[in-house]
Amino acid sequence: MMNLVYLIVVVKFIPALNFDVSALLSFSAYVLLIGFLTYYLLQEKKLLTQILVVIYAGRSGNAIYFLLGDNIFPAVPFFLPCLLITFYLLGRAGWDWP
Repeated sequence: MMNLVYLIVVVKFIPALNFDVSALLSFSAYVLLIGFLTYYLLQEKKLLTQILVVIYAGRSGNAIYFLLGDNIFPAVPFFLPCLLITFYLLGRAGWDWP
């Protein structure tokens, strides 16, 4: 669900999109990837969860770095909480954080 919230926030801030065939294919691939990862996370694959925690830690750190700069993407303050919440929830599943 957090990935869908993230997608909605980012699409809101992107200038007018032209939903042609390539955009629809990209969106479909994104939704399929989310479904694929969700399926394997529900199968309790700890290694996948731990890999995703590292990826989300990097994405969160990168977003914080760019938030401190002058020229940022306007959606960064809005999707940063999504990244941090997802990082924490994946960390709980991967390493049994409190």
